[in-house]
Amino acid sequence: MSNHQIKAEKKPKIEIVKSKSFLMRPIPLYFFLILLLPIILLFYSFHQPKRNKPYDATEINQMADNNDCSVIIRQKDTGLIKPLLFVESYRNEESYKPLKLKIDNYLKQKSQDGSISTASVYMNDLTTANHFEINPQELYDPASLIKVSLMIVYLKEAETNPSTLKKKIFFSSKYDEDYAATIKDVTISVGKQYSVSELLYHMIVYSDNEAFWLLIDNSDASAITKLNESFGIPINTDKIHNRKIAPNFVANANSISRFFRVLYSATYLNREMSQYALSLLTQSKYKEGLLKGVEKNIRVAHKFAEREEGGVIQLHEFGIVYLPNNPYLIGVMTKGKDKAQLSVVISDISKIAYDELKSK
Repeated sequence: MSNHQIKAEKKPKIEIVKSKSFLMRPIPLYFFLILLLPIILLFYSFHQPKRNKPYDATEINQMADNNDCSVIIRQKDTGLIKPLLFVESYRNEESYKPLKLKIDNYLKQKSQDGSISTASVYMNDLTTANHFEINPQELYDPASLIKVSLMIVYLKEAETNPSTLKKKIFFSSKYDEDYAATIKDVTISVGKQYSVSELLYHMIVYSDNEAFWLLIDNSDASAITKLNESFGIPINTDKIHNRKIAPNFVANANSISRFFRVLYSATYLNREMSQYALSLLTQSKYKEGLLKGVEKNIRVAHKFAEREEGGVIQLHEFGIVYLPNNPYLIGVMTKGKDKAQLSVVISDISKIAYDELKSK
């Protein structure tokens, strides 16, 4: 070996250039904003009130707590138009919360003392369409409230055929009723002829069941069902009592309110026929419910209904109260064991509502 020291071979120095990864680079703020924008828009679209969409009674009740929603219900039509039936606002305005709370507290008290087993209330400010409901999901037998829908059926036919109201119908014999009316005034007489307009008067003003069945027998058997469908009212039936004949039609307060709302707005019948119907309703002889809660000079277009089955009494009343500058629709549907107590509940709720709205 050489005496010369052998120098170790130097390896070439490799300079490692550290390139910054895309993920490790600082991300500008605007990039986050761009990513968040579609998420914000998606969230906003899901929480926007869905307007101009028809709902049936069940869907409406499910949306009752939406703070900013207006529901427009139109007639089903395959043509170029969809006639308006009514509009309902679901805005829970602060000014209506005290009234709802008063009525709700009153009903809780009456439930505790046994005056009622259950009750529902529908209130609609007819000037603004704002409304509220208490116990909206409860179903009731509408009983004589169906007479309002039958009146609408006949008046709709009279729009195109004016002779309908003059048509004479012979009353040959009394009807065998499943439910006997206990609240009676005047009834039609066997062996006499009556015009349709006379029968409508007896059916609405005196709540005459004989006039009702005579009109039913001389109309399309499915007419009321078709009317309910056109108003978006679900056809619920009583599954509890299993009646041997056709099962009872049952409905919530919102559904029944629709008959009164279309009359007030003249959106189903024309103005003449709507006026005709409401005029009959203002002449109703029943004075033990809503009328006791308002001053005597206030006009009310109203209809009551009663039903008793299996020891359960139902008493209901709906009415348009023509309070100057603030007309409103109120409906109270009740169940209990004592009809007198139920009528007191209806009149008390009527007074609570009237006093509150009059003060405004």
